[in-house]
Amino acid sequence: MFDIPTPFLRERNILTRSSAIVMASGVIGSATEDLRSASIFSLSVPQPVTHHTVSLPDLPSSSPDELDIRGDLHKRRIEWDKLRLKLPLSAFITMCGGQRNWNNTPPAEARAAIERKAIKAAGRNGSSLARDRRCLERYDEYRSLKHITLPPFPVPPAIASNMAQHYMVSSDSFAEGKGTSIGPGYMAAWAHMRNHFGLDVNLEAPVCSCGQTPRVTIWVDGGNWVARA
Repeated sequence: MFDIPTPFLRERNILTRSSAIVMASGVIGSATEDLRSASIFSLSVPQPVTHHTVSLPDLPSSSPDELDIRGDLHKRRIEWDKLRLKLPLSAFITMCGGQRNWNNTPPAEARAAIERKAIKAAGRNGSSLARDRRCLERYDEYRSLKHITLPPFPVPPAIASNMAQHYMVSSDSFAEGKGTSIGPGYMAAWAHMRNHFGLDVNLEAPVCSCGQTPRVTIWVDGGNWVARA
């Protein structure tokens, strides 16, 4: 302890421990070196650290889709198990980069990569996969209805387009002036399977860009049915 009057130190501009360390020799008489040593010692003792809690903002996931996957993975896998049975082997080969790459890929590696891609492209609760599966089911049904016995894959653009048109205009909702999204919905499913699952269907063919059939009005003219757009 140093019983040195504060005004005495203030007059000599010794206001802090740091200033006491660099004060001139003998500035406060015989106590000068004792005060200097005490100041050096006190500054060398570690001071208690005050910890502050910092609230960090919620960081977004790198992909919104990844959040969905964590919440509905089981449903996505169920839908994928249904769809994969309807896709041709050629689609899986395309997904893996073609025949040469397929031949050089162990089955377990191909299966893991294909499933990961499918889960990512599944849509919430596997809705996109369910739509794709219904499209292929309708495709089989349409081929049977039209007695088509030629190979189903690759999917002929004309049949893909005609199928979408058929199920749109034959729906009850279309007859009521609604349901105009049914045809485009099937075409979207074809595109989804082509883009994500390597399904061979040429949607750039002119027959696939016909657009939906315009709604017509049926009226009677002298006993004959006449359709007008």
